[in-house]
Amino acid sequence: MLVQNNSKVSNFLNSASYAWLFSVAYALIIGMLFYPGLVYTDSIFRWQTAMNVADKGLAVLAGTSDHHPVLPTLWMAFFYKITGEIGLFTVVQGTAFCLSFFALVRHFSPNAVGNIVATLVLLLPLNMVYAVFVSYDTLFAILMILLMMLLLKKGEFRIWLIPIIVAAAIGTRLNAIVIIPAVFYVLFRQRHEFKRGHALLTASLCIVLTAFVVALPAALKMQRGNSWLIGTAWEYANMATKTNDKRDIEFLANFGVSVDDLKGGICYNGIWCGNEWHAFINKVPSWRGRELLWRYMSIAVNHPGVFIPEKLKYIDSLMGVTGDGLKEAEVGRWREPNWAVLMKTIGFQTSAKKEAFVDRYFGFLKFSGNLFLRPWLVFVLFIAVAIHLGKRDRNLLAVTTLPFMYYGSFFITAQNHELRYFFPVVFIFLAYLSGAIAAYLGRWLGKTHDHVKAAT
Repeated sequence: MLVQNNSKVSNFLNSASYAWLFSVAYALIIGMLFYPGLVYTDSIFRWQTAMNVADKGLAVLAGTSDHHPVLPTLWMAFFYKITGEIGLFTVVQGTAFCLSFFALVRHFSPNAVGNIVATLVLLLPLNMVYAVFVSYDTLFAILMILLMMLLLKKGEFRIWLIPIIVAAAIGTRLNAIVIIPAVFYVLFRQRHEFKRGHALLTASLCIVLTAFVVALPAALKMQRGNSWLIGTAWEYANMATKTNDKRDIEFLANFGVSVDDLKGGICYNGIWCGNEWHAFINKVPSWRGRELLWRYMSIAVNHPGVFIPEKLKYIDSLMGVTGDGLKEAEVGRWREPNWAVLMKTIGFQTSAKKEAFVDRYFGFLKFSGNLFLRPWLVFVLFIAVAIHLGKRDRNLLAVTTLPFMYYGSFFITAQNHELRYFFPVVFIFLAYLSGAIAAYLGRWLGKTHDHVKAAT
């Protein structure tokens, strides 16, 4: 009887059922503790819009800005429609968060060791916070792992699922459109694993569905936002003061701005820290975005001596290259009274448990920030782990280019960059690292067991 019970426990610990049970319990516990989810400044607008859509239908989106991606808003509205509150979304997100992590770790170590290592890593404060963080970055992390798993696995189901996940990822983070070449490269490498023409069909569907997602805001009659324009305008406002180019002086003058208006308040630490926003950025309408982009690119071509050093300053200040690394400004934002009042409108209020939860998170970052807040170091370790794991999977290194290309897109315009934008890369890196550790421990335990068995 004891042997049979031990066998049942062992089988359960080795199984995917363990991952499912743990994931649901994890999401329910943290979701209830941090009800209705860890929200930040943008979460207010996103939930207000989602609630409005749930109550009144898609027509309410007409005339609203598409500054934030519409696809996650529709997803949030779906869950709000079911229950009339926002906690269900958080629990479902937390469950998917855990399951995606287990799936990637178990790809490298599909046994009890893989499950246990994944469990321990998911209990890190960093993952516990982002599991219930109402941010597109958490959703994107989940979608990226799903896409990578589809590219690593075999099976005809991939023909349809890969395009859907690609479109969903890009609909969640528009800058993720840069991953499409990497997806096509992997599909080209795997063309012999598909039936004739299926790889081409998958690639074609990626383009069609992505085009649909990108065009969706216009189809819903939403106003064109200027999220991509802000970063370009911010950098241009600085560089145009240094080129001594008549064309830049005239372009600034078109908006009632002069070089002198900008010179005194140039800042490299975010669009709010200098006077670029008030003096220039908010004076540039979306319809003049292409013109602004052309002027910005002309500086790169005609004045590289200005463009390159200034661009490097932005990267150095915002992308975690030097200093204390990336910033984490949005977690715990309710501690500011003005934001606390606004967050109450979507049902979020703090408590002693929530404050202790977030304090543990910041304590963890203080301890581990030398790694997780420094993208360059994470990438170095990521490459090393990927090369090690890639010895057993010929497609792994090609698939690993996806998170690299995604994060590289942020170097185009950094704006107010911080840890949450980098988190999807950290999440995937931790899954790779967990898989490598679990695979090593599995081999070591197997050898130890064989030696003990031989000795007896």
